Amino acid sequence: MTGPSDNAAFFTGADSGFLSLLDDLLSSLGGKVPGDFYVLDFGLDEAEVLTIKHRHPWAKTVSLPYEEHPQILHSFMYKSMLPQFVGGYDVYAWVDADIWFQDPSALEDLITLAPETEINLIAEAHPAYGAFEPVSAWLRDTYGAMFLPELAAEMAQKIPLNAGLFAAKGNSSLWSRWQAILIELLKDRAPGAVSDQGVLNYLIYKEGLAAGVLPAINNWMAHLAPPKWDTDLETLCPPGDNDQPIRALHLTADAKDMAYPVMCDGQTVETGFRYTDVRRNLRKVS
Repeated sequence: MTGPSDNAAFFTGADSGFLSLLDDLLSSLGGKVPGDFYVLDFGLDEAEVLTIKHRHPWAKTVSLPYEEHPQILHSFMYKSMLPQFVGGYDVYAWVDADIWFQDPSALEDLITLAPETEINLIAEAHPAYGAFEPVSAWLRDTYGAMFLPELAAEMAQKIPLNAGLFAAKGNSSLWSRWQAILIELLKDRAPGAVSDQGVLNYLIYKEGLAAGVLPAINNWMAHLAPPKWDTDLETLCPPGDNDQPIRALHLTADAKDMAYPVMCDGQTVETGFRYTDVRRNLRKVS
């Protein structure tokens, strides 16, 4: 078992447009990270980098040559390159900047990999999500742009495994294989037509990369099912009864900026689901 006591590196990344989301992510963790934490600089200005360093001195900033190699960003190839940015770790984990944590200990579970498992991640599957045609359409379009029709149709029927939060062993073949396929696809496709998540799912479903799948509450897709507020516990939970609190909330799609009606202490509160929104609008009421 590769557990939290091992040598782990966590990565996220942001440009100026994601600065407030990045700050929320780091604030929600408060330095409670079972390893080193790196921020990939996708285009922050000097003052923004200094602000992050001042507010979160435990996080380290890594610059990327994004201007010289735009495909690194546009195809999300950087997720396949984590061991190349900073070497020497047993486990490498990625956290999208539009995620924040109600329970930072979820990172310990993320990096706890069984001996036979190469990667841990979270499926976009939960009874509360239900059928969501835009997701199905996105899968068809994404795989159709990368693979032959028969393979694309097969992959579009698989449950999506989200690439926004994952951890993998540093010595896994995942890294070289993932990057190699991305590079091959980019030879005759625009970067926007190549999906890091699509290739990762291909590696798991078709090439047999051994994956551990954690519960949906470890990476809750907010746009698929807006969470509810539990006033007694002062925490966000999945909609429905008898669910455990959400551990990590992923502000997917339009959930980054939407306001939702949420029942809190007997009244309806209009709020977004960013970390700062929840602290200001929900915890204040309760």
